[in-house]
Amino acid sequence: MIPIVNVQDHLLGNEQATVDAAAKVRDALENVGFFYLAGHGIDWSLVDQMYEEARRFHSLPEELKSELLGSPDATGYIPIKTSTSRASKIGGRVRKSNLVAGFGVNREYAKGQAPRFDGGAVPERVVWPPSRVLPGFRSRVTHYCRMMNDLGQRLLPLYAVALGLGPDHFFDDFVDAMWSFRLSHYPPVEAEDGQWGLAPHTDGGFLTFLPDNAVAALEIRPASQSEWIPAPSMPGTFLVNAGDALQRWSNGRFLSTEHRVLPSKRSERYALPFFFGPNATASIAPLLTPSRPVPDPAWSPMTYGEYYLWFAKQNYDSYAAAERLST
Repeated sequence: MIPIVNVQDHLLGNEQATVDAAAKVRDALENVGFFYLAGHGIDWSLVDQMYEEARRFHSLPEELKSELLGSPDATGYIPIKTSTSRASKIGGRVRKSNLVAGFGVNREYAKGQAPRFDGGAVPERVVWPPSRVLPGFRSRVTHYCRMMNDLGQRLLPLYAVALGLGPDHFFDDFVDAMWSFRLSHYPPVEAEDGQWGLAPHTDGGFLTFLPDNAVAALEIRPASQSEWIPAPSMPGTFLVNAGDALQRWSNGRFLSTEHRVLPSKRSERYALPFFFGPNATASIAPLLTPSRPVPDPAWSPMTYGEYYLWFAKQNYDSYAAAERLST
């Protein structure tokens, strides 16, 4: 059901391989919204290391983690039941908090250099655990994020070619790309009716990279399907999906597909989603292509920074609380 796209030869600079892989990406995102990424060149020991770092962080005492509560844009520690999937209309009007905790990392800026907008500011810094508490944590997580950002940059030609554009079309919009990374923990809990590990939703960004997970819990529901479909483990691959920003940018051509995470009842589960997006000033306006020459009126142009802030305010209770306090 979920196709596999091998990008090894594309990453080696083979132009025909770029065309071939772009065709597979196009087919996957027009029909499913997800694909398994193989041949990505990421040393899997780095992924294993991040799973271990997630375990180390979430094993800390709650009182210590609570000292690492980050800014309201969901950096730093995100306790369980403090995120709610409100940005998506999927799942009806009644929303219950998600049964997942996390540690959020965003791209960091030099002091005073984070882009600002009328509605707020792109996050500037991350609240990191002290090195005496988690030695090596910050350097390892930062290194992994650099590697994933680099991979996202190298895949940009595939998305451009898939849309019938030149391979360098997206390059300028991804200089100083915004990204975020989550070390997530789904503890064994008893869920209430209508409560999920992560409620049915779509992602907000351009792309999401999710490394293979031996503990199956993710389900997807493509637009053409009425039933939820499990996403099986595919060792050594990343599960990649388009987010709402890419759907908007592609003028609705690429699907931003519904997905959810089942609550964990018996065993702990860790997950490592990496959210990859353009820079804060990139204009997310529907691209006009021969197949879709008229912009969809549902998506008005806005910058990615403005969209990012709107999305964060919808989904994170700490952000909502900060909004209430400032009014």
